[in-house]
Amino acid sequence: MPKTGADPAMAELLHAAVHNLKSPAGRLRLLAQSLIRSGAALDEDAHILLKHIEDSAAAVGVVAEGLRSYAEICDRALEPELLDLGVAAAAAIGNLRDEIESAGAQVTYSVLPTVDADRFLMIWLLQELLANALRLHSGAASRIHISAMPGVPEGWVISVTDNGPGIEADFAERAFRPFKKLSSKGGAGLGLTICRKIMAMHGGDIWAAPRSGGAEIRFLIPDVKAGAGC
Repeated sequence: MPKTGADPAMAELLHAAVHNLKSPAGRLRLLAQSLIRSGAALDEDAHILLKHIEDSAAAVGVVAEGLRSYAEICDRALEPELLDLGVAAAAAIGNLRDEIESAGAQVTYSVLPTVDADRFLMIWLLQELLANALRLHSGAASRIHISAMPGVPEGWVISVTDNGPGIEADFAERAFRPFKKLSSKGGAGLGLTICRKIMAMHGGDIWAAPRSGGAEIRFLIPDVKAGAGC
């Protein structure tokens, strides 16, 4: 039977947290927007305060959406198959086509191995790593590349590199902890946490490798093993 990474109590807690964050945050944002657009006699300070309330409510909504994604991963039963990671990379790039074209970015990949992995989760992981690289560009057009290198005897190491500002050495491990954002540009700070969860479910690992002239995220994908709980 397919195995899931979920702890039922934790999954229930996450779903409850999402509901109890997202609903009031949405209402608060709509109320602030309504007041701003109502034409009521509000001075400049009141308008600034309402805008702060609207932005803060939107930020809470982003966090709730990140928690929903994490809960979805935790609930999912692992469904490994023989998967060409080149196919998964192409799907992830296709899902981000609008963002890539809008940013004038170039995303490429070398010949990638066939591994024993969950197709949905591998596409999610690669898409998240690509989206991070697109967000963290340094001003020049992003150049992102996915490649593979032999890892340990039982698996492969996949590398995602970019030409962005990179990840500072003292932040390399903390970047994978919940709500530790690499940038102020969007996101809830849960993307890399979800990527680490996906790799844990596969019995693998993910880390930021030292690199000059950009960032490099590597993940080791061995044969599928029983994953740990959330």
